[in-house]
Amino acid sequence: MTHFVREKIFDAFFPVFLRNGVLSYILLTDEQQNNCTTLPNCLPFNQSTYANFTITFGAQNSTRTSISSNLSAPKCSGYSFTRANGRNWCYDFGSNWVKNFDGAQKYCAAQNKFLNGFESLEEQQAFFAVAQKSFGLSLMIRLGARRISSCSGRTACLGVPMTWLSTTISTNTSLANTPKGMYFDGDGDTLVYRWAFGQWGYDDLINTWSTSFSCGWYAN
Repeated sequence: MTHFVREKIFDAFFPVFLRNGVLSYILLTDEQQNNCTTLPNCLPFNQSTYANFTITFGAQNSTRTSISSNLSAPKCSGYSFTRANGRNWCYDFGSNWVKNFDGAQKYCAAQNKFLNGFESLEEQQAFFAVAQKSFGLSLMIRLGARRISSCSGRTACLGVPMTWLSTTISTNTSLANTPKGMYFDGDGDTLVYRWAFGQWGYDDLINTWSTSFSCGWYAN
């Protein structure tokens, strides 16, 4: 359950964001309430987006008084995972989406999306489960990471890690490099998730190779 709390401290009111009873960050101040829309200082909010919300007011002695209950986060079309920042990360893919790396990036960007990635192991595992159930054993899914440093030869390139294309996609670089599959051998510079030799894992694929891909984005 998620709550708004409006604390009165030094004769000023500070609405803050609570998720499952844990203080996360200030949503806005009285001076910012009409223009504060960016994390981490506040959560984008309007009444048409969030239904059934809670307003809890802090009295001068910091005693909190609830008025109503339950603030719901914006919903995704397609699949979703709620990240540690409290926001829903949405993603979609299709076996009939087949493009090279540049084409996949442009396809996602045209919809204000990114090639997909993962902020936590739980999110990665949830995505893998959906991919395996939905598309069986014949799919390669391009993701939003690549080797950004030049290298020559498989041995040298294996020493260059994959990096997410944007910190919006993820800040957890380790999840762009594990789990390595049988084809993760230094012969490509972009990241795909695929089935090979009886297991799912990452492959490093050349950027001109066309394959399926996944787009990801934050719910508004």
